[in-house]
Amino acid sequence: MGFADGDTEWVWQTLEDARIPILTTFMRNESLALELCAFAVAGNAAQSLAAPTPESVKTSLARGFEVAGDHRPRSAWAQPNSDAEPAFKDVYMRMNHPLRYRFAAQPDRTFWVVFGFCEGALTEEGQRVLDLKIEGRTIETVDTVKKVGKNSPFVVCTEATEANRDGFIDVEVAAAPSAKEINPILNALWVFEKKPDEASVIAGAVTRDAYAYLPCGDALSMPSRPPRVGLMRVTVNNRGKVVADSKARITIRSASTIAFDELTGTVFLGQARHDDRTQWCRHPFRPLNFPTNDI
Repeated sequence: MGFADGDTEWVWQTLEDARIPILTTFMRNESLALELCAFAVAGNAAQSLAAPTPESVKTSLARGFEVAGDHRPRSAWAQPNSDAEPAFKDVYMRMNHPLRYRFAAQPDRTFWVVFGFCEGALTEEGQRVLDLKIEGRTIETVDTVKKVGKNSPFVVCTEATEANRDGFIDVEVAAAPSAKEINPILNALWVFEKKPDEASVIAGAVTRDAYAYLPCGDALSMPSRPPRVGLMRVTVNNRGKVVADSKARITIRSASTIAFDELTGTVFLGQARHDDRTQWCRHPFRPLNFPTNDI
């Protein structure tokens, strides 16, 4: 890890504790000081933070989405009572757990996420009540029966931006606290670059224009994640008297082949010949402007 402009000088490195593998490295490039803190997380945190595997990119990102967790598709679960997109017949359902998805997005862009529903089982209000979330924030709560009734397709369209600068927009459907039915559902999911006409989305007339599309009955879940994930926190300080412009650089040395996915910003390591590559990332490592610090 370093800067694209000039040489990055290694200054010192320290281990937090012999039993706690938190490694801190300090480097500098002219007026810019770079502190790298490398560590690992395990358990549920590792499951949510792990990068996608090549298999998951092939199966899920082909439609622009990643599916997180063990979701079970059900075919012909609903019988839409109108001419609707075929995806409304099928459903994703997860037992007592939220449905979670994400798609690659740039921080400076606005998208429109469209949730598609068609209740195929329940007939009473107050049963399936769903919290629809973008980047962890509930943007709307819907009762699938109260909204339109059984076997009637409907969509919820909401504006979305990348909020936490991880290169993705997280989408979630969860059972609301007031719901009597604890299993959330989702029939289809779209992302558009411009706000679409909801009737056209239901009819399937604009699916071909979608930035990302997920027919839930046809989607594949992401494979199991590793037990832990390595992370690195990067802190940059400008110790000079003027504003400094620079671009981050990551150099990877591996005994395996290296492949970089531009869409997700993910580096995949295979098992083959020695490979040494410097990767210039367009996102999220874009040119940054560092103001001076009073230190």
